[in-house]
Amino acid sequence: MSLTALPNTPVLPAWNRLARAVEGLRIIGGDGINLVQTRNGIVINQDRHGPAFHGAWHVSRAAEDRLRIARGFVNALEPVINDRPISDPDCTLTVPRAKDPAKPRWVCIRVKVDEDGKMTARPGGITEDDLTLVVSDVPFVHAGEQARHPIACLKGETLWQIAYFDYQHLTRVTGNRITHFFSPA
Repeated sequence: MSLTALPNTPVLPAWNRLARAVEGLRIIGGDGINLVQTRNGIVINQDRHGPAFHGAWHVSRAAEDRLRIARGFVNALEPVINDRPISDPDCTLTVPRAKDPAKPRWVCIRVKVDEDGKMTARPGGITEDDLTLVVSDVPFVHAGEQARHPIACLKGETLWQIAYFDYQHLTRVTGNRITHFFSPA
């Protein structure tokens, strides 16, 4: 479907094609989005009283020593914490007490790979050891059997968000060395 309109091209036909495409998508309302069906079509608007929208990997405090992480993906797989997917509303990440509150700590995605550099997804799905979220003193590990990539930084009581997108995880195997790469998907 092309929605391109050049100078002196009528815009209404392109607009009508877009309207038909949107109607065919079966749009569903959700948190913060209201849909109103009228005889002239569908009105999509923001619910000003709904919860604030946060993108993937948004880290927020659930309690003093717990963090909640909004749903995000690595290679289209959802990480787990204690064998629970992060999209589970009751799933939180425990933050251990800081030995030195002035030193930053990092909320990281941790990926474990096999000797071929592939994520070790098992027949029953990924487990705590394959793809999870951890709190670490070291933000990056990009070689060997594990990789860590930071999504937030904790320093004292302050929390800084780092990531706001989904990830693609790739590895390069050279001899016995595995190098990890994270990039926006």
